[in-house]
Amino acid sequence: MILALGLPVLLFAYLPMIDLPQHLAIASILQHLGEPRYGFAAYYTSQLNTLYILPCLLTLGLAKLMPLKKALHVVVFLSVVLYPLGVAFILRQRRRPWPLSLLALPLVYNNLFFWGFFNFNLAIGLSFFCIGLLLASRPTRATDVALALLLVAISFCHVYGLLFVAGFAVLLLLFSDGAGRRVLLRRLPAILPALVLGAVWTKDLHAARHLGGYKWLPLWVQLKLLPRHIFGGYQDSTELALLLLLLLTFALLSYASFPATVARWRRLEAPERAFYAYAALNLVLYFVLPLSTPTAKMLSVRHALLAASLLPLCLRSQEYLETRLSRTLCGVLAGAVILNSWAHLWLFAKEARPFDRVIAALPERPKLLALNLDPYGGIMANHPYCPYAAYIQAERGGLLAETFPRVFWNVPASFRSDVVVPETPFNFGLQPELYSYPGFGYYYDYVLVRGRPGRRIPAAPQFPYELMLADGPWQVYRRAAPAATTGFWNLAPSHP
Repeated sequence: MILALGLPVLLFAYLPMIDLPQHLAIASILQHLGEPRYGFAAYYTSQLNTLYILPCLLTLGLAKLMPLKKALHVVVFLSVVLYPLGVAFILRQRRRPWPLSLLALPLVYNNLFFWGFFNFNLAIGLSFFCIGLLLASRPTRATDVALALLLVAISFCHVYGLLFVAGFAVLLLLFSDGAGRRVLLRRLPAILPALVLGAVWTKDLHAARHLGGYKWLPLWVQLKLLPRHIFGGYQDSTELALLLLLLLTFALLSYASFPATVARWRRLEAPERAFYAYAALNLVLYFVLPLSTPTAKMLSVRHALLAASLLPLCLRSQEYLETRLSRTLCGVLAGAVILNSWAHLWLFAKEARPFDRVIAALPERPKLLALNLDPYGGIMANHPYCPYAAYIQAERGGLLAETFPRVFWNVPASFRSDVVVPETPFNFGLQPELYSYPGFGYYYDYVLVRGRPGRRIPAAPQFPYELMLADGPWQVYRRAAPAATTGFWNLAPSHP
């Protein structure tokens, strides 16, 4: 069932993951950096000394066997299936029935997946295997080596994976008895390499580019948005229904052991206490942390997902699957998640398919600016089409007005400091009204527009472009006149 749920990632050419096109463009920059056909060397250079490197290296390695885009989708597939497989691994370590891993399936296509944070999801998926190794009743040298290697791998994916494992280890140490603590402390040598790399991550944070300031949401807004911050993908209400079904199933499976009293809490084993406490801690962090900081996006949202991801591991009773209702609900939940995910991802891939013709219409090495008048589409609640110009860069080369190597410090490609290119306003992808000519628009020879079908932008001194392709909501314009020397022209988005 886990593999069936992840298959759309391998089969569909377009996924509703906001940052994915930019990650594909970065991989293409590194793969074709020295090739004149792409022209990347005029703007970019490699930056392989970042700790955010493993997913990109995996992509480039697989690209020796398959097309680059397919290779990236394989890495995303790994980030999708590792979490439920990690839950199943922990359940096996603790001798719990495997059907409990079905409770992890609704969280596979989560809000951070749709944001395109597959590095984060990859690190968290690996961290569940680390937690399983920490819970080994009889650790051996082989398990310690495996733990050390996994933690190092996590270090080169995302620092949050290290923090997640460390937080659980501290709680497990707190709730264990003397013998359990001694076993954990003897495993400290396996953790030391990751601690060193974690310190490097902390040291490198000073190089982070500012992503705006701190943004906080009121408590009542956080509560209202909690379901969306866990799932947050589709425009319809199917994800809310799945969340309610997940909570109902968990309630029925845990009614006899949920630690609602002190006596029940005392009956829990140390790992169960750690899982419950960790879920509660992450839920608290969701409500108290800012939504974003100058160095991190969607900060509090990550903890909503982490809290929910621990629920399948909190259950302790061996009798919960003996009732027909419980077994039925687990099966219904798994089947509903698979069908719902396949349906929505297929609909999105079908909606996005015309973009193939847009890519084919652009020449090699274009200098391209994107105006996202409608980056939403009809399937997703987020803005998946906002970075689609990066698919063109990955295929055709050239330069984008908004490019990750110029914004983020921790990606394996950087913008050349000796190249003079006008700055693009922060968050321009979602605020096309910030477009100005000649402020920065003069530098680009092509403009990609996504808006309402049939609505065209007329030529003007501040928009000296002519239409060369119109295909549904997509339009491509090319320069038709010399750059204007004065004036600004603002565009208002067509979607709230």
